[in-house]
Formats: sequence, C-alpha cells, structure tokens
Amino acid sequence: MKQRPETLFSSYIPKGCLLYGNNPSIEDYIVLDLLPHRLNAAGVEIKSFTETELLAVSKEKLYLESSLFDVTKLYIVREVTDKFLALLQSYQAEVPIVLVGKNLKTSSKIVSYVVNHSTYQAAAIYGDDSEILTAFILHELKAYQKEPGVEGFILNHLDTFASVRQQVNVLKQVFSNEKVLTLSAVEKILIPSQSISIFKVAEAVVSKNPRAMVDIFQKAHVIFEKEMIPLLRIIAKQFWDLLLIRRQIDQGQNAQQVVAGAKPLIPFNRRPQIIHNLSKWTAKGLLNAIVLLDELEVLIKQPQSFSTDLIERNFLQMSKL
Repeated sequence: MKQRPETLFSSYIPKGCLLYGNNPSIEDYIVLDLLPHRLNAAGVEIKSFTETELLAVSKEKLYLESSLFDVTKLYIVREVTDKFLALLQSYQAEVPIVLVGKNLKTSSKIVSYVVNHSTYQAAAIYGDDSEILTAFILHELKAYQKEPGVEGFILNHLDTFASVRQQVNVLKQVFSNEKVLTLSAVEKILIPSQSISIFKVAEAVVSKNPRAMVDIFQKAHVIFEKEMIPLLRIIAKQFWDLLLIRRQIDQGQNAQQVVAGAKPLIPFNRRPQIIHNLSKWTAKGLLNAIVLLDELEVLIKQPQSFSTDLIERNFLQMSKL
C-alpha cells in the first residue's frame, strides 16, 4: 500500500513498511522512534542490517533469526535497493520489518511491489513539508491540551524537521509537569531560540549538510568574527567523540548499541542525530577533518589570514571528506 508519510503517525501498520526519499532526519526518527513504538517493539530488541550484509548471506531467501529463541520484535534493513526484492518476497513476515531505501524512486521494482502488497506500506519522504511537521507536532504533544494556534506558531517559526524536533523536545522538558500548553508560554520558549547559536553552527558542520551550512553561515558572521576558536574546538570535540564510536562500529559492533552505551551518556533525543552523523563519516574522513580544524585554527590566529570566506570554504570542504 502507498500512503503519505504523515499517515504513519496514525494508520495501522500490519507487518512493516518501506521508506524512500531524501530526508535522513525524518527517516531516522520514523525508524528509531516512531515505528518501533507503533509496532509494539519499544523496549525490546530491535535488529538492524544493511542490504549488503543480508545479500552476502543469501540472494534468494531472507535469513534474519539468529536462533530459535530469538526475541527480536522488529527488523530494520537500511540502504535497500531493487536487489532486495527477492529477499522481501521470500520473507514470511512473522516479525515486523522496516526497510529504508537507497536512491529508490516511485518506479523502482521494490517500491511497486510494496505498493501493491497489502502486508506492507510504502511512504515517500521528500523534504520538510508542513503535513509531516504538523503530524509530528500533534503526535509528540498529544499528552497536552493545546490552545488554538500552538501548532501553527511552531510551524511559522521553525521550518525544518530537525529544528521542530529539537524545540518540541525542549517544550516537553520545560512543561513536563503541565497538562496545558498555552500559546503565550510556547512563544516565550521558542522566540529566544531563533538567534543563531554556536552549537547550531557546529551541528551543521558535523552533520555534513552543505545546504544547512550555507543557510546558517549567512547568520553566523558574528560567531565567525568573535567566537571562532571556541567553535572550532566544539566541532573538534564532536569529531573526536564520533571517531571513537566510528572505530567500534568498524570493528563490527552495532551502531545503535554503541551509541546507547557510550560514555559519557548521550541523551536519548540526541542519539538519532549522532547515528545520522556517523552514517556520513568514515574514520579516515574524521581524522582528516580534525587535521583541517587544527590547520584552520593556526590560520585564524594570524589576523592577516582571517576572513569569513576562508572559514566557509574550509567548512564546506569538510563535507566532501
């Protein structure tokens, strides 16, 4: 069955779904938070694979169970292409399965199969459209009574899924003991958050998102001029933290388990972003980025070498490492 992605927040999901499109932050949320809860898998074992790993075992039958006593309640398969179709057709669907497509289109064979199969649902995710953002806000704030206009105010001030998710989590923390969300209270929380922060600039660089970098750099000239050294060191610290986790993953450990067990503890609402960042970087790329940061700090300490153009070029270069 084919459906709009926002209906995943409310529709019945029989045995799993296929997500395809080009919005990793929404995909990560749906895969790691929403669907495990919707499929009654929250709090129990979730197993994650890539298509390549499963095809290496068999190109004709899908082998997922590790033992007769496996208590897995949800399987996740990432980087799915049309090569996975035969495996999906062989699956008996005893345990729900979520597939995350890689460069899939509506015309792809596996998309057509899922669309025409009553057991699964297919959802295309392209960009941060208002329907998805509204569905997310309503789902995450469903425990509150909300004054009219609360959802609209959030959408008027935040236009990406990442920013909406971050601020909705802030609202839930601030009003954790409240039952009602008033428009005036939400305004007080969200409006101060609109000024660009040093951490938001760092996140754009670490998440390897050139488009977000360009948008944020237009607002970050004051940071570049007055807080450049702290910014570089915040980014370097995040790169080092990612490198430690990346090395464990490269040794065969599961990304979600490594992130969940990291020390110091990574807050739960930050884990999807960390896992997304890890998917963008290799260990070699992280090391090269750290070296580039060191070289950039040396240049910045020489006033005749400093320019905001230099900073922006070097940060954008990191997205290609």
